[in-house]
Formats: sequence, C-alpha cells, structure tokens
Amino acid sequence: MLQSNLIDSIFQQRFPGPNTKTRSSSANKVHYEDQYAAISLMESVPCIKLKLSGIPVSSDHFQLVYSKLLEKLQVERSNYFKLHLITDCSKAGLISDEDIQFYKLTVLPGIVKAGIRYHGFVMPETVMGRVFVNEMFSDAAALKPLKIEFFKSAYGAYTWLKKA
Repeated sequence: MLQSNLIDSIFQQRFPGPNTKTRSSSANKVHYEDQYAAISLMESVPCIKLKLSGIPVSSDHFQLVYSKLLEKLQVERSNYFKLHLITDCSKAGLISDEDIQFYKLTVLPGIVKAGIRYHGFVMPETVMGRVFVNEMFSDAAALKPLKIEFFKSAYGAYTWLKKA
C-alpha cells in the first residue's frame, strides 16, 4: 500500500493535473470503493483506474466490482477523446475459475465495447497471482483493437498510458 501511494504521489508530481490535492479532487474521482476494490477516474492521464487488494468476498462480489467498472467506462468514455484503463492487481489475491471465466467472457469484451484501446495492467506480486492473470488473458490477443501491456509497477503503466 505504501509503495503504491508513493508511486501515485511521484506520478502526480511528474505529471501534474488540475486539482490533484486530495483523493476526492477532480483529478481522482472515486466512483466505487470497498475493502477489495477502488474504481476512480484519473483525469491527468486520462484513465479509469481499478485498484484491487486482497480477495473478493464471493464471485458475486467480483462480478459486482467489474460491472461497476464497465459502467464507469461507458459513462466516462464519451467525455474523453482517448480514455484508457489501468488495473492495479499488485496487492490482489487469488480468484476462482468462475471469476476467470466471467472476466474472459464478459469483462474483456465489455472493455472493447466501451471503446477502450489501451489497458495497462499491473501484475500481482505473487507467483500464483501471475498464473491466474495469465489465464485471464489467455484469449486476449483476439480482442482487437485493445492493446494490453503488463507492468511490474503502477508508475510504469501510468507512463505508458500517458504516452498512448
């Protein structure tokens, strides 16, 4: 958590946006937040950021979080010429096979349908978490024109999206 906050702070210093003073400022508008997930808009990139920590309470909870994400993408897409997506799973835990299938069959096509073209994905710190992510994206190459890049840090993903 501290490392992520430090990375966010460094990124905001290097790429300042309007009103970056607080978490609820116009530069980082929180759309949804619970103990597992936070969905916010970062106007300085611009991107929708999904930050995951721990494990979802249930598959229904996992589906709720991603439904909220797709909803936010649909709403905000019309406000930006280029809107990107960053998913920070660095602190995320394991998910079920049912959740993986939901992600592959519903979430990824929903991201493309929302008009997102660049998705920066911060990989989990754990080896097992990375295995699950590889499974989630095993069919993603067919999702043209979505370009997905994987990163070890949120800063790397932000930098890439800022240039996209």
